Amino acid sequence: MIIKRTRGVDARKALAYDYGPGRAMEHHDPRRVAGTVAGRDWKARARTMQTKLRTEGDATEGKRGRVIRLAVAAAPGDRVMSDREWSAIARRVVGEFTGDAEGYSWEAVRHDPRHIHITLLQRGHDGRLLSESHDYRRFGRISDGIEHDYQLTRVERGAARARSKARAAEPPPAAPDAAGLRPPGWAEMTAEHRREWYREHIAPHPERVRRFQAEARPRGDAERQEQEPTTAAAPQVPQADRPHLGWAAADQARKLGPRPADWETWTERRRQAFIRERLGEFQTRRREQERGNDEGRER
Repeated sequence: MIIKRTRGVDARKALAYDYGPGRAMEHHDPRRVAGTVAGRDWKARARTMQTKLRTEGDATEGKRGRVIRLAVAAAPGDRVMSDREWSAIARRVVGEFTGDAEGYSWEAVRHDPRHIHITLLQRGHDGRLLSESHDYRRFGRISDGIEHDYQLTRVERGAARARSKARAAEPPPAAPDAAGLRPPGWAEMTAEHRREWYREHIAPHPERVRRFQAEARPRGDAERQEQEPTTAAAPQVPQADRPHLGWAAADQARKLGPRPADWETWTERRRQAFIRERLGEFQTRRREQERGNDEGRER
């Protein structure tokens, strides 16, 4: 069981989405399974909820949204539960999250076999705002209890966070091979990984760039057969990563001068425009210098 929370400012739009066809026409037979707002249909109930927001000043433009949205989903391998079971689950989620399911305005809608959406107004009937502190832990405890009681798949909490920590703990990429151009396992790398390697280990070094590009050029049949394992894996390097408009080469650095202090925060388009401007200024100065030399020789 997974519970995800988002927020909004308009209860009407929230319920209109739940009872509508969905972004990809994925909603089927949308229906209310639980809630505390009275009304003959969802539009009437949505108006009631939105009126409550306006009356209490929670629908003001630019104000933090007071409409809490909870998506409650079973794992893909779990059995398909009945509306009655989903109704009980919705009441349990809202009750344990708020402390009093009857003390808030909310509605749970089912339009899919495996999940429901709950629209909940954060301000209770007593006028106090619901605290959202530690909601991740609270939802974890709620999900654990539901999984146990309904014999559902036990979802590991914080799995995404654990994966991120594992990736952060991975050692840095191995050093390049003897040629200094490709790391071990180059053939198994994805295109994106190869481009990252090129940007980090090749692009900053003009000599490596020349060698890399030389190896990527077409060769004769005999030489191509000999070098095929290397050249077949050469990545398509984006134009922005090539050194002709950068500070990589010493000659370019002399033409362009010092790099701006906030260079690392610039977008690629801004960098390229700045470099072209610097090169234009350098060429203008050079032409003026050559013109002055010519005039000096004539005198």
